[in-house]
Amino acid sequence: MGSYAPPTIGSAGLTIPTYQEILALFTQAFLAIYGQNYYLGNDSPAYELLSVLALADSDAMNGLQLAYNNMSPATATGAGLSLLVLLNGLARLPASNSTCTVTLTGFPGALVTNGVIQNSATGDLWNLPSVVTIGPGGTISVTATAQQSGPVNANASQLTVIVTPTGGWTSVTNGSNLPSLGVATETDSALRQRQAASVELPSQTLLDGTYAAILATPGVSRATVLENDGATSDSLGNPGHSISAVVQGGTNAAVAQAIYANRGLGVLTNGSTGGTLVTVNVTSPTSGIVTAINFATPQLVTIYVSLDVHLYTGASAGVVGPAIQAALVAYINALPLATPGSATTTQLCVISFGELVAAANSPNVPGPATYSVRAASFFFGTSSSPSTNTDIQLSFYQAAQSATGDIVITYV
Repeated sequence: MGSYAPPTIGSAGLTIPTYQEILALFTQAFLAIYGQNYYLGNDSPAYELLSVLALADSDAMNGLQLAYNNMSPATATGAGLSLLVLLNGLARLPASNSTCTVTLTGFPGALVTNGVIQNSATGDLWNLPSVVTIGPGGTISVTATAQQSGPVNANASQLTVIVTPTGGWTSVTNGSNLPSLGVATETDSALRQRQAASVELPSQTLLDGTYAAILATPGVSRATVLENDGATSDSLGNPGHSISAVVQGGTNAAVAQAIYANRGLGVLTNGSTGGTLVTVNVTSPTSGIVTAINFATPQLVTIYVSLDVHLYTGASAGVVGPAIQAALVAYINALPLATPGSATTTQLCVISFGELVAAANSPNVPGPATYSVRAASFFFGTSSSPSTNTDIQLSFYQAAQSATGDIVITYV
């Protein structure tokens, strides 16, 4: 334990005293006033009071540290980071809810008010529209919305449990329909990445400027732009003299406008190498010339994980399991696309064994561990029953996704 030093700002940033150093300062000052023979054992009222005062002072120091860190996007967190990026015209992307088309069966004309259904496998609850009237044929298809925000998944024919029984309503199912997955609230790390890219808008490199403009488009969560300045197709299949943008989120029109306004002259906009091709005609506000802007939305690759978990004494599977699932889902869904650049310089997204295990262990921190992950039985892959732990490298047009139902935990 070092000696007390007041808060200072130096080359390494803000330095604050620790709780132990503050308590030592208080006890030394107390003894200097009341005499060195005054009893200050851990059980003495005076020591307990000094401890409370030192803790309050330490809390204030830590608040000062947070305020200092929140002055820079590189170190700001939470609400502080959200406020900072407003200076760049950005906002943290909110969470959204998964939606799925379901079919209700019952008596023609039956009225279902504020209906709720449940996933028979996971227990997740889904809301129906506030008022549903079963059609003349005894069925009606409507859009159900997951009550919990984020990527709540449901396999085919799992949304079959009626939580709010209603006269005339006999059954419900999603048949072969799969949900359109929602997204979790944008993480600090993802928001920092978008903020860093946004300041490249006035860059000297058109590729960097185009990438930054796409990321600054409202609703865009992940993107990459690859450039091929050669005359022939590159090793990834992108045609010569082209840029290939892959974008997740945002409206097609807004993304196309960002590409149109920032691309280089005479450059082909390509979206046909992989993913889903999007073509938007953009009209020049000055000449009236219409230009077809092409890009791609990513091919979503579901990552499934199965793992063995050993619970320590006192730990609850009902607490540990959802925490591990949430940590893995958050990590996978936050993985970026390939880095911008060319076919020879881009870094493709890799889902690695070590990072997944670390994510699964992250709910153990801080505090004492409540469980252990058995690495020897930790498997992941793109099939629903993974049996290996080999790293997965995605193509530049692919994006990783996962949901709670894709994470299977066995307790050993």
